[in-house]
Amino acid sequence: MLRILRSGTKEISGLSKIASNLSVRNYASKKKKIDEYEGYVELDKAINVLKAIEAGNRNSTLELHLKCRPDKGQHQIRGSFIMPNAFMKSEFLVVFAEGKQAIEAKEAGADLVGSQELIERIKSGELKFDKCISTTEVLPQVAKIARLLGPKGLMPTVNKGNVTDDIKNAVLYAKKSFEFKADKQFVVHAVV
Repeated sequence: MLRILRSGTKEISGLSKIASNLSVRNYASKKKKIDEYEGYVELDKAINVLKAIEAGNRNSTLELHLKCRPDKGQHQIRGSFIMPNAFMKSEFLVVFAEGKQAIEAKEAGADLVGSQELIERIKSGELKFDKCISTTEVLPQVAKIARLLGPKGLMPTVNKGNVTDDIKNAVLYAKKSFEFKADKQFVVHAVV
């Protein structure tokens, strides 16, 4: 679609002409015209072109494909960040906690809070969720269902930051954060 380069690499002439050509209502012809264009645009101009394209379609999504050039032997590119405004449907968050920390998690916005009863519901296959956080006290109990959570990438670990005693901040971060990960060709794919 549009390729974005560093500032000053290439300029495009007739940006308004491109935007007017791409604002056709017919999806097939719009897609064809986008695919035919292979120019390079700076980031701020690309955003203006995308806004012009999507003027009549409010419920459309944009995908970001960022190709990275890692040094030889560099580890996998992954991380997360907090967006200033929520732009996606929030994920279902389960917190494994007891007592005072369970109350803090519920107040912070966790969808489901508990310990042993949640573990039993997960074992039976009754409960589906997208993210989970655990306190250090309850982690040994959660380890009993590691075979169920591990293959799905849901097992809480200290390295991921979802095993903590600061439950309030962990829940707020998990609800608002956006996670990204590069594939084997070091391309980061994200829905914006």
